[in-house]
Amino acid sequence: MEEKVTIELAPIIGASIAAIATLLGVSIANWFNSRQLQQNHDLSVARYQVETKTAKSEELYLSLFQWHKDLSSIYILHLRYFVGELDYEQVQTILNERFSNTVGTINKIEMLVNVHFPEYKSDLASVHSARKSLAKYLDARAPEKLSKHEFVVEQQSFDTACNEMLERIAQGVSQL
Repeated sequence: MEEKVTIELAPIIGASIAAIATLLGVSIANWFNSRQLQQNHDLSVARYQVETKTAKSEELYLSLFQWHKDLSSIYILHLRYFVGELDYEQVQTILNERFSNTVGTINKIEMLVNVHFPEYKSDLASVHSARKSLAKYLDARAPEKLSKHEFVVEQQSFDTACNEMLERIAQGVSQL
């Protein structure tokens, strides 16, 4: 004797619809959560990039400011040699005591510009050009061959180039 099993389809259909609706709801919620997470990630990355750029800009600004100050002091010492207040050996002694890290500072500036701020390469080239024009005044025999007035003019040109680059860096930070 066979027994007939009666299956009621209504509960199965209802449960199937509920399962499909649940899966659809979970999928939609997951999609919205994924979009929100991506937006938060993008915002976090942008914030990190701005913070990093700001920190590197400050580091570049301070390094250039210190290097400019040190070189200006070096040029003033040589100017004192030009006018006869110091002899060349005194200038060299003072330079060796006080200004041993100027090479490290310019290397740091070069690295920051090359790695983080290629937009400042032309400014740095102007600074280097102005600095190179002053090199001839640092020789022991420079006062015999060159004038003090030209030295001062070249030094002012160097100061102008450094100050213009410092101003561009400051403007760059304010635009972040």
